[in-house]
Amino acid sequence: MHGLRALLFWSPLCVLRLSVPLSTGKKEVQFVISRAKSDEKNICRVLRNGKVETIHHNFLHVGDVINIEYGMANPVDGIVFQAASLTCDEAAMTGESDEMKKETQYFCKLRRDEKNAENPKGDEHNKMHRAHEISSPLILSGTSIAGGEGKMVCLMVGADSCIGQIISKLIVAPEVTPLQSKLE
Repeated sequence: MHGLRALLFWSPLCVLRLSVPLSTGKKEVQFVISRAKSDEKNICRVLRNGKVETIHHNFLHVGDVINIEYGMANPVDGIVFQAASLTCDEAAMTGESDEMKKETQYFCKLRRDEKNAENPKGDEHNKMHRAHEISSPLILSGTSIAGGEGKMVCLMVGADSCIGQIISKLIVAPEVTPLQSKLE
């Protein structure tokens, strides 16, 4: 009789004790898988020293030639030197909801000169409305590629990039209050 009571008492505890590590293990596996998927987003193909390599964003250098692809989150500031229908979502950096066209510097300058020739010099109001008609060769860190593909040369990385500058301005040193200074 005592054995049956002991069995009834201990069996649910044993089942619970064994099931907790199994569920924790499943959660850990799910975490590792989600971490791997997020790391896939943080890699890009780079031409470095004449070889195409797949490199994590943290290891990019100034002068690397980066292949730009649709959906890519841009980790560095760079200038486009090859583009095919390339558009960039700059809402995170500029607040502008329209996708911006990106082309090489040559084509951007050519388009600007064409637009300036079409309109008189003193027409400032129309120049502001046409700002999105002229594409830009610069791609800022913190933006994402909304369409197309191309190649760019990395100009700024880490704390020197646009997103790095913004983050450094957001970091605030803890302020010592008068009470804290008296206690120390």
